[in-house]
This record gives sequence, C-alpha cells and structure tokens, in this order.
Amino acid sequence: MATLELKQLRCIRKQDVTGKDEPRIKVDGTPVWNDVVSKNGSVDIGVSVPFEGECSVIAEELNNTRPKQIGPAVIVRESGNPKHLTFKTSGCWYEVDFVVTPTAASATTGTAR
Repeated sequence: MATLELKQLRCIRKQDVTGKDEPRIKVDGTPVWNDVVSKNGSVDIGVSVPFEGECSVIAEELNNTRPKQIGPAVIVRESGNPKHLTFKTSGCWYEVDFVVTPTAASATTGTAR
C-alpha cells in the first residue's frame, strides 16, 4: 500500500485557444481534482490518494462538460517513478509534481527539472 500525493500542476502549453484551461486529474478512473490554469501558470493540487501496487493517472481538459484526455495515462508505482507526471499532446502540455509514500519504505519524490 502507498499514497500518491499530487502537489502542483504546471501548464507549459494550454489546450484552449482563448481563456484559461480547466484541467482535471483522474486516478484509476475517479476524478480527484480540477481547477483553472493559464499558460505558464501553476496551481496547487494538494490531493492524496491511497493505492496498492500501481495506479493510473489521467489529465483531462474540460470544455464545458466535455473532457478531452491530454496524452496517455501515466502509471505510478510504489517505487521507480519518473521525476514528474507529463501529459502532452500536439496542442497542450501539463506537468504534475507528486510524491509517493510507500507504507514501509522511504518516500519517492517527483519534482520539476
């Protein structure tokens, strides 16, 4: 068992041509967070989700009520994770900082480059 703590989302390139993006994060298919962010902006997430073994994290951009998935799902494991979660398409790019805390080991931290 471990805990995935989603810390901060950075918007490198936004999906919407005008206005701000409305990113939503799902863990194992369940929406756990959404907010509003502008290009080159960041927003704190502050959500912790327990999981066992591994979990799937998806970023979506909401346009009214129609979500569009940004890039493929990212698999997070109890250890051996990337530095940050990257969600990217030809028109959009988000990065998410995170920490995984295993129940019986030291934490693995994800930070920006």
